[in-house]
Amino acid sequence: MNRFTKIIILCLILITFFSYVSASLLVNTSTDKKTLGENEIAILTIKILNDSETEVTNVQLRLQADEGIKFAEGEDKTFTYKQIEKISGREAIELKVKIKCTTTKEQRMNIYTYYGIGEEQDNASVIYINSKPLPIEVTTSIEKKEDNGQNKIIVNYKLINHYGKQIYKTGAEILAPTQFEITTEPVFMETLTDGGILEENFTIKVPIETEGEHSIILAYGYIDSNTPHYFEKINTVKYTKTDYNLLGLIGLIVLIIAVYLFLKKDSSTSIKGSAAEK
Repeated sequence: MNRFTKIIILCLILITFFSYVSASLLVNTSTDKKTLGENEIAILTIKILNDSETEVTNVQLRLQADEGIKFAEGEDKTFTYKQIEKISGREAIELKVKIKCTTTKEQRMNIYTYYGIGEEQDNASVIYINSKPLPIEVTTSIEKKEDNGQNKIIVNYKLINHYGKQIYKTGAEILAPTQFEITTEPVFMETLTDGGILEENFTIKVPIETEGEHSIILAYGYIDSNTPHYFEKINTVKYTKTDYNLLGLIGLIVLIIAVYLFLKKDSSTSIKGSAAEK
């Protein structure tokens, strides 16, 4: 048996081994909701079973979805990866991932969970979810302000009930980075009548040294009959670090120019006065 033949046999053995290992993984996916409105959150549950007596390592999951569904992990992602270092023989593991509907259209969307060992995710579990407009009207906006040297973010929120009946436990709050100070308390109403409005202007204080991009999440929700609805709208704000050395230099230049103009003006006045005396 020559060297080339040995290499071919070894490759076939490895392919057979990894195919067997991947086949021993059983993956099932489900969601806690089948229909979502725009910005509404659901939980995708991924159950993974090692259906063999042998421990498997480096299990890789790649999650992606049709247009209209994002993975809500601090920001809206079109796909995400999960890794499990090892799963013992006959062990079952459960993962939970937040997904979000980003469309106002009524449509069906698939969520794909590709899985396998290492870099190859050759197997897939597919589940679908529907989107449908909800009978609420939500208006939001965000703006950055500076007030007496204090950076602020104002998030405006307004929800109108168009269900034709009451909805319950309607509320909203702001989620922001820990270094930011949210000065407005969450807003809440036990009952919101048809045509009723819940609104609030949330204020966030931002440290002066803040720089880079940061996510501000408006979280809101309510209960319609016996069905809870929870939503998240993510906004990104960007701050550039202030160069105080440059500001100091600019201030010094302005001061020098001001002094020069003052002295020049004073000198001109003195010359005119001397001429008048003659």
